[in-house]
Amino acid sequence: KPALLFRLVGFSGDEKEDKTIKGEFHRFAAEAKPVRHKIFEYEVWKPWVPILERDQTEKDISDTTNSADQPNLTQVIQPILEPNEMGIETLRDEAELSIVRREYPKAARYFDELAKRSNCLGGRRFYNDVAKSKHGFICRMMAQYHITSRNEQKAYLKRSIDLLEDAKKHRDVMYRAKAAFQLSKTFYASWELSTENRDFRRAITEAREAARLYNDSSYANWLDFLESKAPED
Repeated sequence: KPALLFRLVGFSGDEKEDKTIKGEFHRFAAEAKPVRHKIFEYEVWKPWVPILERDQTEKDISDTTNSADQPNLTQVIQPILEPNEMGIETLRDEAELSIVRREYPKAARYFDELAKRSNCLGGRRFYNDVAKSKHGFICRMMAQYHITSRNEQKAYLKRSIDLLEDAKKHRDVMYRAKAAFQLSKTFYASWELSTENRDFRRAITEAREAARLYNDSSYANWLDFLESKAPED
């Protein structure tokens, strides 16, 4: 989706002339650093976004609200719902969208709520093996990039392992391979944290299984990377 390739981070549409904006470029996910950042000065980003003066904006809203043939804007504003207030189908959609946007803390909240509802009526339909695989991926991302406490990192990685072990039970070989691939990455993250060689050996085992189950270049490349870094026992 082209809209996901670039965005201005923290832009509110009512910025001052001395405001610098961080630009976020999303490249190919397979690259070492798929997200690149660049700071843009006011003179650079000003032509990109039409900015209305506050007085004119308020006047336009007032005119629209008072017009007999225009809808009242207050009637179309949708409230922001917490995960526990969402319907389960909406919750799964928001969880998936948060992954696409790389908003991993938000995705974690949505998937945690889905997990809570898994035993409710219809819950397993939306929190199935595929959802568990994605939840396991999110737990690893939280541990690696969003959590600073060592104990919390270990807890997130442990949960990632448990979820991905479950996800490997999927009947479709392609999804089993995806779960094994993500499980390998979780064990590698655990090895980086603990330097326990048994975690590294498990990372290689899962990577080999993923490559055996399904022909995907990313699985083969990951396995090559692990074998090149294998520590001596």
